[in-house]
Amino acid sequence: MVNSIRLSNPIELTNKNGFSKKKGVEAISVLKAYLSYEKTPEQVFDVQKWATFIVINRLMGGKQVLRWYNLRFYLNPKTNLLEPIGFDLGSQFKNKLE
Repeated sequence: MVNSIRLSNPIELTNKNGFSKKKGVEAISVLKAYLSYEKTPEQVFDVQKWATFIVINRLMGGKQVLRWYNLRFYLNPKTNLLEPIGFDLGSQFKNKLE
């Protein structure tokens, strides 16, 4: 048994106009399977893209994007894996340069 602390917040579809609702429901289902320990991280996430995302964020000084409530996902239809969506990093990088 894995011990963890998890706050339960609803998983939301935020861009309802850019994709089919079926794919959005599928993405939520995949993420919930991971959260309930039914699937491993490798079965749910594109680990290489997540590693790249994390490294770029750390190099550019972005911390808020990696907080659980700021994470955004894309379900790649070819791999059926969740990929990170980067956003809101410009202001953090600018502050690092000043």
